[in-house]
Amino acid sequence: MSFDPPKELDDRALEQWHTLLPYIQSKGMDKPEFIEVYATLCQAVQTKYAQLQAIKELGEYIESKRDGYIRNPCYMTLNQAIDTILKISKLFGLSPADQKALANVEEETSEGAPSYMAALQRK
Repeated sequence: MSFDPPKELDDRALEQWHTLLPYIQSKGMDKPEFIEVYATLCQAVQTKYAQLQAIKELGEYIESKRDGYIRNPCYMTLNQAIDTILKISKLFGLSPADQKALANVEEETSEGAPSYMAALQRK
């Protein structure tokens, strides 16, 4: 099985997939068991940009039928997308701190694949 993007990813998510793929491959994480998690990361990036665009078009506050003006609900989805990006990016070591944590586990693990979850739990 190859490490191809799922067909359900839209354009922005596919762009993200191909942008990060060389890094993912260089770390040996281009394995079938990571496809769905990686795709979720890429889709979360797409969702983030879609919500930012909606906020730009609709405004920071929108008119509510009952409560006058309220903060644009797109902020809730935007925050959820950012949380997803941050959580999943740790699994792939996409920040310097996460890279260091994963490297420490690789050094400590002499047999088999390193325990990425153990590295994240130590933070």
